Amino acid sequence: MDIIHGYKTGFPIPLAEASSFDLQMIEESARCNALEGASDGLNRTFSPMVDISWDQDGEELWKELEKIRF
Repeated sequence: MDIIHGYKTGFPIPLAEASSFDLQMIEESARCNALEGASDGLNRTFSPMVDISWDQDGEELWKELEKIRF
């Protein structure tokens, strides 16, 4: 059992949280998930999950992704 984007209380997925650039909200949701999970005996985490891109238009990101051959 793990907590990805909410346990008893639901939160946006990490990518959506990162796109908000609201670090306080991200910290509060992580803290809430940790407290709720711990209250039920969950002691594992797969975080922090970081999905951050400061390039607002994504041009540099797409240039890098075009280089990858699958």
